[in-house]
Amino acid sequence: MVFGSFNLQNEFFAKHQLNYLADIVRILHYTGKRFNFYDVMVMAFDQGVIEDQVAIARRCMERDPEISTQRRLNFEMSAHSLFQSPGAAIGIDDLVQQRGDVTGAL
Repeated sequence: MVFGSFNLQNEFFAKHQLNYLADIVRILHYTGKRFNFYDVMVMAFDQGVIEDQVAIARRCMERDPEISTQRRLNFEMSAHSLFQSPGAAIGIDDLVQQRGDVTGAL
């Protein structure tokens, strides 16, 4: 996974950052749209974007009967985690500082 390349020092925060980013990727995946790393970072910084993308993903999932119950539960757990843990609270700002400013590329 690309997030493993961030070479984070504090293992506790590193694990939480990776989980936070993985939850964002899961939400974006279920929107059915193509996305890139910059899209992930925009979501990490903007709770409103998270809320919008979760709503889009839920609508897409409602129309797809092929998605298993377990995947739906995983999605809901990711959404719940993202709503409970704003990115800055788990050090997402530190992650960006380690890799460089991405806001200029958006």
